[in-house]
Amino acid sequence: MGVIKNCCPDYFFNKISPTTNFPIPPGGVPVDLIQVTVTTEETNDRVRIDSMLSVIIVTGTDGVSGFNVPFRLFRDNTQIATISLTQTGQLKQTGVQSQILDAPNITWTDVPGLPGTYTYRITGERRGGEENILSVSVNNRQIDAIVFPPENC
Repeated sequence: MGVIKNCCPDYFFNKISPTTNFPIPPGGVPVDLIQVTVTTEETNDRVRIDSMLSVIIVTGTDGVSGFNVPFRLFRDNTQIATISLTQTGQLKQTGVQSQILDAPNITWTDVPGLPGTYTYRITGERRGGEENILSVSVNNRQIDAIVFPPENC
């Protein structure tokens, strides 16, 4: 009697909405923002990750602002992707605070290799060299994963 393979995709999901504030640099301390744990059943299952973060950056009242906020995707403790929100020397109205809103996402297809349980997580951090930035925070965020069987299924 042969083994019956599972040729249907499996779906995993996580959503969080409390605000997370990033420490003020020069700490450069990564903050865990969200994670999802998936299980693969076959060698070379493909894991499709999709995420969204709601980022709020508050500037001071000076006339120029700049920042670099990298977001990293990890499989367990291995970094597999990075995106950054970056702005340098942006002119703005003097004497007024402002908010910069962005919704970056990381979409990635990973092939972890052997069957098993893997945790995908996203971190973010504030980097040194900021200009006129009062705070960086993340509100609503989500991550989902779809595990597809190997191509030979």
